[in-house]
Amino acid sequence: MKSTEGPFAHTPTDPGTPWHPLTTHAADVATGLEAFLAPLGVPELARPVGVLHDAGKIPPAFQQYLVDSAAGRTRPPGPPHAIHGALLAHELGYDRDVVNAIYGHHQGLLDTEDLRKGLRQRGDPALLPPIRAFLQGAFPDVMSTRGTRSTRAPLDLELHTRLLLSALADADFLDTEAYRRPHVAAARQGPTLPQFIQAFRASIQSLHHDPPDTALNVIRRDIFDTAVHAAHGPTGVYQLTTPTGGGKTRASLAFALEHAAYHQFDRVVIAAPFNSITTQTARVTRDLLGGLPILEHHSAAPAERLPFPFRLAAENWDAAVIVTSFVQLLESLHAAHPGRVRKLHRLARSVIILDEVQAIPVAFTGPVVRMLEQLSETYGTTILLCTATPPAVQGHTPFLTGFRHVHPVLAPDQQERHFQGLRRVTFTREVRPITWADLTKRLTREAQTLTVLNTRADALALLDHFLATDAAPFTRHLSTLQCGAHRNDVLQEVKARLQPQEGKDALNVLRPVHLISTQVIEAGVDIDFPFTARALGPLPSLIQTAGRCNREFKHARGTMLIFEPAEGTPLPSDEYRDLTAHTRTLLAQPGVLDTLDQPGVSEAFYATMYQRLQTDAHQILEQRRQQNFATVEKLFQLIDDNRTPVHVNYGECFPLLERLPAEPGMSDLRALSGYTVGVNQSFVDCHLGGLLREVRPGVLRWDGEYDKVAGLRAALPVR
Repeated sequence: MKSTEGPFAHTPTDPGTPWHPLTTHAADVATGLEAFLAPLGVPELARPVGVLHDAGKIPPAFQQYLVDSAAGRTRPPGPPHAIHGALLAHELGYDRDVVNAIYGHHQGLLDTEDLRKGLRQRGDPALLPPIRAFLQGAFPDVMSTRGTRSTRAPLDLELHTRLLLSALADADFLDTEAYRRPHVAAARQGPTLPQFIQAFRASIQSLHHDPPDTALNVIRRDIFDTAVHAAHGPTGVYQLTTPTGGGKTRASLAFALEHAAYHQFDRVVIAAPFNSITTQTARVTRDLLGGLPILEHHSAAPAERLPFPFRLAAENWDAAVIVTSFVQLLESLHAAHPGRVRKLHRLARSVIILDEVQAIPVAFTGPVVRMLEQLSETYGTTILLCTATPPAVQGHTPFLTGFRHVHPVLAPDQQERHFQGLRRVTFTREVRPITWADLTKRLTREAQTLTVLNTRADALALLDHFLATDAAPFTRHLSTLQCGAHRNDVLQEVKARLQPQEGKDALNVLRPVHLISTQVIEAGVDIDFPFTARALGPLPSLIQTAGRCNREFKHARGTMLIFEPAEGTPLPSDEYRDLTAHTRTLLAQPGVLDTLDQPGVSEAFYATMYQRLQTDAHQILEQRRQQNFATVEKLFQLIDDNRTPVHVNYGECFPLLERLPAEPGMSDLRALSGYTVGVNQSFVDCHLGGLLREVRPGVLRWDGEYDKVAGLRAALPVR
């Protein structure tokens, strides 16, 4: 049913529904924008941006396209329309932030030169007079107002443009959704931050009810109470440095929720570096929040388990508590496409927790620090940096422009007491390189060991030596050669064997268990061995492995062995190799093993490394200053991982594949996501059409061997 109130913005999904008048859409988008732009400090831009963004739909050619589309005679995208709104914004005197956001609200933000070319070449000058005339009658206030040139510094203008696009993309999408799918729009709701705060306080009261007065609990309580007290400070950048086992997750969440309540924020975002940590953080966070549904948004998040409103909230982060990954958060902050940046305006006046902040690659440290500081200084966002191995990211040096000021949650003397009080590991080192055979003999003298290697090839080599000896009756493996479900099962199996045996005859008897792993176990995995070993690698990696040793003080002292494999394969990257070389030099200093896990050692380590490695290796900050949005998006790839997922014969994978519909939906694919292993292109090229076959478009099934211990051995590149 087409009304006579044209021109129109959208056709309805229901033939009996009136078409969507463009004037209504423009006015409603402007209203939504005003709410989104107020925290950004520019509510005055809501009206012109909302009115102009779809002005290119006014001409007869676009209206005819809508008619044809409704009749099934054509399909999107139709005639370009964003360009004409951008041209009018430019004509009215608005700066390139407004012009680029309007021009890019479908295709994404452009580099400066591409924006100039687009404005010169793509617009039809003959269409502007009728557009101008219509808007003059419908929105005279917008057409009579002149924009102003921005006085923002280049980096500030660049982030402002990105946030402006975020707000416009979200307001535009939500208004279109409210018109075309009102039942979906009505479902966009979830628990509010006050509800989460109330649930957290109740949960903590239960956890803190008469706990044993052990040294560990005293330190955890001190960290927690200090974090709650610090939450009443000003907005800004904070750092929570705690030893492993100090209750960092609980204390950081307490700080974030109390700080958000104190400053009347609406949102807490928790970001972790790896999916294994992110998944565990989400699980712990849910428990601490009384089971209330949170938004878990990262590549391995099982979205089909979330309530429907939270599947919607993943689109724009309209949720009170969000657990995500560094990749999702930091790459979005440097993205240009509206689908990726749509969430960003929600970060203004929020709390962002960066867990294991030392895991940010050195090559991206400069751009990340500058972006976070801009969010904090300009948009009122509080950043909490959490780590046991703090990087040196405060103050300006010739090598890194760090944060101007960082508020320590814990005073230096508190930190020192905590790290001294939670020292539970003795570090030892094999000075000479050791063979796999000799290392196996050394490790099998212990009942329970965790050994972490730098590469998958090294882990498999040591695994094979363990499997060949009768001295290691229970040996397990952990690496990305296994699918996620396999790794989870291994962890549960190993944790069960690490638990004390029941019965008086089993006292002080350790059940044998040897876990050989790559770096996937290093951060965030809650597991506790009496003896750990780590191939020489970057200092933070050594400390993270030590964090899996005597974690709960079950033993008087745990042991951490640092060794260099005599038969090891090349290290994963140039940066990793440089960090490892510097660690080798550090370990050669007298007495350093006695202080290896103290925060001052880590800060000194990073301060030196920032002089040796480029902290903005891809020149991202310069591209940001030049307003080259598309280029920045291409350059800021936090993880250079082009591996292709293949489905392996583990658990329910093959039965699920057999039932997979001809056109799988997102929930079908996510149900299978725990059964994939990432392989490189050469593996696909070698096996596709043989043991590797495409059962659905883009869905690959591996019919070759999947080892019950090692996983997909065939995916390991042959050297």
